Amino acid sequence: MVIMISNLKKPGVDYDSTKLSQLGDMVSRRVRSDTNGGFTTKSRIGARSLTITLFRINESGKMVSTMKDEQTRLAGRISSFLSGNGISADVRVQ
Repeated sequence: MVIMISNLKKPGVDYDSTKLSQLGDMVSRRVRSDTNGGFTTKSRIGARSLTITLFRINESGKMVSTMKDEQTRLAGRISSFLSGNGISADVRVQ
């Protein structure tokens, strides 16, 4: 399961691959800080979209897949983070 972010819009900003990469880094930092390091992300840039795979860090420090409810909850946080920064986007869990 992944979190898809598409249709990114912010007045005066063109979301090319560089901007999407920066946005992926910002989202990753925000997820780690909001969850006290309990989750981490890997981002993949597509055609004007960003795909985020969410992982939980277990007790031994290994990354494991997350459940849909965890991804849905964090997708809501990501959506709030984007709108708080003036970015409108479609955020969905697939």
